[in-house]
Amino acid sequence: MASEITICNRALSNLGVQRITSLSEGTKQARECNLHYAEVRDELLQEFEWPFATKRAELALLSETQSGWDYAYAYPNDCLVARRIYDASTGDNTDNLEVKPTIPFEVALSESETKKVVLTDQEDAELIYTKKVTAPGLFPPDFTTALILKLSSVLAMPLRQKEALSASMFNLYQRVVSQAKANLANESNRRYRNTDSILDARG
Repeated sequence: MASEITICNRALSNLGVQRITSLSEGTKQARECNLHYAEVRDELLQEFEWPFATKRAELALLSETQSGWDYAYAYPNDCLVARRIYDASTGDNTDNLEVKPTIPFEVALSESETKKVVLTDQEDAELIYTKKVTAPGLFPPDFTTALILKLSSVLAMPLRQKEALSASMFNLYQRVVSQAKANLANESNRRYRNTDSILDARG
């Protein structure tokens, strides 16, 4: 099973530098992995709608209102990217990874400007979004491979000072992500239903 250490060490191995035994050790490799790992992981999660990180949840209605919208809802704490409001009329079934929202919504600042809110005209709204998944054990193989390659690309400059190596790792990363998108698009009967997701919010 993948772990943060194994992912980081596979990235370091791609660069031909010494591996680490802990993210808290005092080596430059560990410091750079600590600096970049979470940011690279979250950027990859945002790349597209990875099914393993897709979640559907009922939104909590707020008392505030904002001009142009009927309802304001709390932005989920575990939300990394708000994708769309669930459309009950279609069941949200699609074979297209680049799904365009059918129900208008907007992510904005609250009236107090201290948090994000979801604005929409949809009553009892449910949001489909990418959850911030941090447990490597939940990552599918293609996501793990892409994460290793993107991390390799980011680490290449501070650890090896080689732009060509960084570019090579990034090109490989892009190929893996493109293939992952193609594989998902080609799956038959792929549905984004809360009953299908390991991250189902409704139990």
